[in-house]
Amino acid sequence: MPVNFTALVKTPYKKDFFEKIIKKSLKKLNKKTKKQISLVLVDKKKIKELNKTYRQKNKATTVLTFPFTKEKNKKTPFEIPLKNSVLGEVFICPQIAKEEADKIGEKLEDKLKKLTIHGLLHLLGYKHKNKKERELMEGLEDELIKTVG
Repeated sequence: MPVNFTALVKTPYKKDFFEKIIKKSLKKLNKKTKKQISLVLVDKKKIKELNKTYRQKNKATTVLTFPFTKEKNKKTPFEIPLKNSVLGEVFICPQIAKEEADKIGEKLEDKLKKLTIHGLLHLLGYKHKNKKERELMEGLEDELIKTVG
């Protein structure tokens, strides 16, 4: 499972940091995939633009996930071929992550771990549209945070 990592902003966190989180999480979930995961670190302006374009929310956010499906999906900015080797793309904004972490006295490293796991779970099909889904996803996130250390 290769991770395609792109940092469009300066950050001390490199590909191996995120790859370790993803690999350990997949192992703990007993999910095997040879599909590639694309992870992109972006600034506030870019994540706001993506959020507005694909979710109709005119605000910046910490993480956006675009699972690649077999058919074109209105909420996915990509048309994906049937034999696609990419699971999906996760966009994270470290600047907003740092702001949120600072507000609650959390380390940026821990916040980025949570956001990476959150994005990965979305790529694997988990959602949080209702209370039951949210509780399941949050429980998995907590469990995986302990796993990745």
